[in-house]
Amino acid sequence: MQEIIDFLSANMVYMIIGLIATSFLFLILIIILFAKNRKLKNRYNEFMKGSEVDIETLLRESIERSADIQDSYKYIRDSIDSIQTQLKNCVQKVGIVRYNAVSGVGSDLCFAVALLDEEDTGVVINGIYTRDGSYTYAKEVTLGSSKHILSDEEKEAIKRAQEII
Repeated sequence: MQEIIDFLSANMVYMIIGLIATSFLFLILIIILFAKNRKLKNRYNEFMKGSEVDIETLLRESIERSADIQDSYKYIRDSIDSIQTQLKNCVQKVGIVRYNAVSGVGSDLCFAVALLDEEDTGVVINGIYTRDGSYTYAKEVTLGSSKHILSDEEKEAIKRAQEII
């Protein structure tokens, strides 16, 4: 223990000089930090000049708006997905053929219309006009073909509808 006391008393001057130098260094660092803090505060005040709201409030409001936008985006995205699913079953392809079924009637008053969805499923409607009357027939179409016998005009209407992209 005596050795420590002797060492401290012998080197007291050097230790005091070291502490003063360290204190002086810390004082310089504190002055530098205060100067930087003042510059940062001035820049912040310049940035916020004319604004009645501080940046923290603006940031919180922006985060809240961002959450609202995310919720809206999810709702819109889900709606679009639902609509796209429903569109697959809607009429997307239409093929029309006009023809003259009975000679002497003229003007191509008969028609065949194919109304198909994305998978070429739907209906083909055939309207036949004669002097005695007008007749309309509908035949189911599944994947581009029908279990019913199709006329050449109905086949052509289906083919025209399938050509639509």
